[in-house]
Amino acid sequence: MGNNSNIKWSLIWTNLWIVGIIYFVTLVAEDQFFKTHYSAWVWGTILIFFGVYYYWKLRLIHFLILGLVLGLGGWHYEAAEHMNTIFSHTTLITHLVLLFITLFTTMPKINKAVKLEIHARNLFQLAAQQVFDVSNGYTNRPYSGGKTDLGKNEILGLARYLAGKEILMYDAGPDMVTYAFSMNTSPLVDPQLNKVSYMSFDKEENISVHISETDYKQYKNKLSFDQLCASFINMFKQFLEYYKDGNEDRIITELKSY
Repeated sequence: MGNNSNIKWSLIWTNLWIVGIIYFVTLVAEDQFFKTHYSAWVWGTILIFFGVYYYWKLRLIHFLILGLVLGLGGWHYEAAEHMNTIFSHTTLITHLVLLFITLFTTMPKINKAVKLEIHARNLFQLAAQQVFDVSNGYTNRPYSGGKTDLGKNEILGLARYLAGKEILMYDAGPDMVTYAFSMNTSPLVDPQLNKVSYMSFDKEENISVHISETDYKQYKNKLSFDQLCASFINMFKQFLEYYKDGNEDRIITELKSY
């Protein structure tokens, strides 16, 4: 499976900025050449769609809130500036204040969720490179991957490093350390790990991996579940070796290659 197209295309929140540039050009062109004002209605609808879609996908309410405030802002502008309605400059300014407050309060969590999603896609891409069998599909069970020779200090150290780079989330309990990641439901909203994929390390350094069904279905082909799980185990063992040797930057390099 050695190519960069193992995972299905997905709408990425950062695509919104591309849409924004197109909207600005369209808005200016429409005003200059046609003297009409339909672009803001279309733009508002697209923003609301983005918010609803990403809330449905990642289950993070911040996307829905921001999408609604941005999208309704476009409609509000048109109603206040070009239509005889109850909306006015005063209500538009109030909406702008609300927009700035919403941006300030939602963007940090949204940015983190988007980075976690993108990095999760890279993790799944990297793991798929070592899977060559498409004979069977998903199994809803954890996969045991033996033990690691490294101790809890290295496991926790790698967790903190990867979390700091917003590659995954981790939880460190007295008996278990887990690395959580997903291309769908965000680990930010699933602390019980019911809907995300994760690696786990128990107090004896035994390793297991669980791949969520929604993440598995992002692959274009039905990859061998056992091979995919084994590939994840080997990948994170390699990451631990990189961390132990002080070569953790190699992790970033490998993930960026996808």
